[in-house]
Amino acid sequence: MDTADQMLSQYMAVSHISDEMLEAAREHDWERLDALGARFLSEVEQLKTTPAGQSLSQPQRQQRCQLIQAILNNDRAIRNITQPWMLELQALMHNVGTQRKLRQAYGDNRSF
Repeated sequence: MDTADQMLSQYMAVSHISDEMLEAAREHDWERLDALGARFLSEVEQLKTTPAGQSLSQPQRQQRCQLIQAILNNDRAIRNITQPWMLELQALMHNVGTQRKLRQAYGDNRSF
């Protein structure tokens, strides 16, 4: 397999993982999403080591462009799913922190 084919194969792997990540996000399977995110980053790091000066044929450039577009579309969809959940989690963590500070400042009211 030549370098161009190897590069496209790596883009396909990243695209496939991003498809799986979107599925996990839709299912609210956060542990799976996190594990897939680690795999995604690993694949992207490997892709970065592929020689950038590789010349691609027109069909290969089009395929790479389509794969990148699919990855970006999945990323946007994943963010649309996870962002409200992350905001809710941040608010919950803030509330827990505030409650802890109040208990430290005023004591635990359960003794009354």
